[in-house]
Amino acid sequence: MHVLIIGGGTGGMCLAHGLRHAGVSVAVYERDRTRSDGLHGYRVGIDPTGNRALQQCLPPELFATFIATCARSPRYFNVLTEKLRFTATIPLRADTDPVDSERSVSRMTLRQVLFTGMEDVVLFAKTFTHSQRATTARSPRSSPTAPAPSSASGM
Repeated sequence: MHVLIIGGGTGGMCLAHGLRHAGVSVAVYERDRTRSDGLHGYRVGIDPTGNRALQQCLPPELFATFIATCARSPRYFNVLTEKLRFTATIPLRADTDPVDSERSVSRMTLRQVLFTGMEDVVLFAKTFTHSQRATTARSPRSSPTAPAPSSASGM
């Protein structure tokens, strides 16, 4: 089996790592021209479900890099007036568990972590235009296919 993933975002790249780890052949078609292209925002929040997915799909050293590059959890919840004067400060429980806690990470850093080790399966500068159904003599059922990659301007 060979799996085509359209889009090298967080979900697509996590899936690609997981499939590869399971021994499934995979190709990721990404519209950006390089792994550092595009404005990917500032930070993204990852909840425990996302942490578990990353932990299960990424190689241990990449998951450790992800955890190491996350922002530390806030220590206090502060309440301020409109003139920025403190009215209350509430200590927060420290989230020390790398999986069962909320995480905040730079989108670009997360992107770099997810693309690490996947250089041979990511095809950059590929724009999804359509899919087609094909039947083969070996299989009377139709199965989804995608056209072979062509020029850098599209598929």
